[in-house]
Amino acid sequence: MACPVCGGPSRLRFSLAPYDIVRCTSCGFGWPEPRPTPEEIAAFYAECHHVHALQDDPVLPAKRLRVARELKEMAPGARTFLDVGCACGDQLDAARDAGFETYGLEPDAKRAAIAAGKGHRVEQGFLAAKAYQDMRFDVAVMDQVVEHLLDPVAALRQMQDRLQPGGILYVGCPNFNCLRARLTGVHNHEISPPEHISYFTVPSLEQAAT
Repeated sequence: MACPVCGGPSRLRFSLAPYDIVRCTSCGFGWPEPRPTPEEIAAFYAECHHVHALQDDPVLPAKRLRVARELKEMAPGARTFLDVGCACGDQLDAARDAGFETYGLEPDAKRAAIAAGKGHRVEQGFLAAKAYQDMRFDVAVMDQVVEHLLDPVAALRQMQDRLQPGGILYVGCPNFNCLRARLTGVHNHEISPPEHISYFTVPSLEQAAT
């Protein structure tokens, strides 16, 4: 099985029935075999409402404001900010507080409506949606998104196309090679197909984003 990020060979890391979790021996990217189908993923999200509650974790606003402020410091002249998978708009709130003009994409209709109700420009859908296709953003964020995607490499390339020349892409996701992941192995809660299905290391994420 060739790695979807770098094309390198893979080997079995452990089994998590009904899946085998495999890892690229070159870049370290991991994924489940067999790959869940889009239909299986959609059914999972339709049934597991408790996994995706409408209210965000109350400890996250401070982190989101810090991220928004740091991005503004990196690009003081940046004006437009796109959050892909914006949920209820908490990161957009922080971006607006940092001085950005805010835009969001959110697949879930209820969450998209909540974010739009806060005054952000939000479209229901994801990167394949027609929304914002004619726009190029100064800053784009994909935080806790790529681990859910069947083809994260294609999504990251699409994000590059949505940026202004010299624009900034911020990606946050679990680290498949962090100490906790190495210690917990099969018990790592971040490895949870068909929810989390793309497991990045720092080298594999860097390669996927370039």
